This record gives sequence, C-alpha cells and structure tokens, in this order.
Amino acid sequence: MGLGRLHFERYRGFSLVEMSVVILITAILAVAAIPAFSAMSGARQASGAEEIERRIVNARARALAEGRPVGLRVDPVAQTLRTFTIASTGAVPTPAIDPLGQSESAFNFAAAFPGVQITAVSVNGSTGVQTLWFAFDGTPQERSANGALVGAWTEGATVTVTGGISVFVVAGSGAVTR
Repeated sequence: MGLGRLHFERYRGFSLVEMSVVILITAILAVAAIPAFSAMSGARQASGAEEIERRIVNARARALAEGRPVGLRVDPVAQTLRTFTIASTGAVPTPAIDPLGQSESAFNFAAAFPGVQITAVSVNGSTGVQTLWFAFDGTPQERSANGALVGAWTEGATVTVTGGISVFVVAGSGAVTR
C-alpha cells in the first residue's frame, strides 16, 4: 500500500448516485408529510369549532340551570370568548363566576388553537363582537350592551372559524349545531 492510496481513501466523498438517492428519499418523505400537516390543520380547526360549540351549549345550559340570562361574548377581533350573566332584572351584565367563586376570565381562543381564528360572528343579522344571550328557559334573546332585553331573535346566530367551519344557533329554540 502506497502513501498516495492512503491519502485518496481518507478523503473519499459521496458519489453522484449516493447523493441522488439521499435527495430522492428526502423528497419522498417531504411529499408524504404534506398530507399529515393538512390533516393536523383540519383537526385543529374542527377542535376550535367544537370548543365554541361547547361554550355556547354551556352558556345555554347555565341559563336553564340558574334561571337567569347568560350570554357568551364572542370577540373575533381579540379572539376571545367570555361568559356573562345578569343577576337580576335591570342589572348590568357581569362576568360569570367560576366554581371557585372567581370571576371567569376571557378564554384566549387564538392561544388555545394556534393557526385557527374566529373569522366571523353573526347574531340576529348583526356582525362583529356579539354576545349570544339565552333566557332562563334557554331560548335565544337579543339584549343591549347594558343588558336590557330587546326581544327574541328573528334570525339565528353563526360563529365561523378558519376553514369555513361554522357553529349555528337556531333562533326559536336555541338548539346548537355544526
């Protein structure tokens, strides 16, 4: 074995075929991962819509259980959800009280579901920041900002998240669907 041959083996690189195989395998893995990322995004969007649906159903159930108006404020600008109650006739809405006796804070939707946003809210034909109010009997009702009863809904409510997934509240009954 000569000195030149040792020198050559120590600095031997990859052949063009070996490099091509590595690039091909990397490309196949990348193409296979794209549907997985799409499925993950779709699952996150569906989970976000489920959370909104759960909170609306909870607000309606709370109104039935407590025998007083309960509303869920949906803010597409701040990306938050917050439950409010009206303690008695003529009282202004206040944040709901949690089981520990503390005022419930706003739920940060964007932080809980990265990449998913509340894209639209429509209640009784009005859009933007809206509060979905439920009466003591669970029927939807329209209320002013200070909590005064305006009347029953004539149209339903829709909350839409990224991907076009919507949660609907039926005007007459308060039934919640997706």
